[in-house]
Amino acid sequence: MKRYCLIRRNDRQGAFYSHDLTTGKRKSLGTKDREEAERLINAKNDALKQPHFNLQLAKVYLSGADEKLIKRTWAEVFDSRIEMSHGVSRARWVTAKKDKAFAPILEKRLIETTADDLLQVLKVNKVSTTIHLRKIHNLALDMDWLPRGIIPKRRWPAVVYQEKRAITLEEHNKILAGEQNPEWKAFYRLLWHVGGSQSDIACLNAEDVNWEEKIIIIAPGYTWDRCAVSNPPQAVSSSLLPTILCIEAL
Repeated sequence: MKRYCLIRRNDRQGAFYSHDLTTGKRKSLGTKDREEAERLINAKNDALKQPHFNLQLAKVYLSGADEKLIKRTWAEVFDSRIEMSHGVSRARWVTAKKDKAFAPILEKRLIETTADDLLQVLKVNKVSTTIHLRKIHNLALDMDWLPRGIIPKRRWPAVVYQEKRAITLEEHNKILAGEQNPEWKAFYRLLWHVGGSQSDIACLNAEDVNWEEKIIIIAPGYTWDRCAVSNPPQAVSSSLLPTILCIEAL
């Protein structure tokens, strides 16, 4: 018994619909041509009878357009994204590929991937995992390596970032209390009083400190703008750094 049948609204010029005899649901076939609609209905019914055969048949058609299309894996999509990236972005993608959450799909072929496969990756519920998975999914779509989206655009989970805040003085003091290396302890104190990022302060040079004017010049890595911090500490290795009075643009 066939599950889907063809119906049309009262208007003879209207589009054809598929009617699911099991659930009673109707879905537009997106065509007003009867012959085309009948072919679509037959395809839907055949897909239920012999899904494995239909997958093999689809592979035959796809291989005619691109031989790699039926063999391409998610690992290859990652590699392509890495090749397109440079510098810091490239390093991030190399790290992303090593994420354990992607291990189950890396060697899986794109055309054999189901929504359940990707949803399993998303269960990790990490912001970085969700972002990278969606980006490689969209890359595969843009490059026509996927015939259609595996997860519809509206069904992707919203990215929710955790609340960001600065550490408290109490937390800062706990870090200092647990650090035995005097150089690291001095570095943490400098971070606390200057308010710079770890990479910015780690790249701070002696030439960036004007002891006479009591100014520290910092070039934030994300903007490359230069700013000045007044009243800096008299020595980086001092046991207690004075409070920064102000930050002003040069």
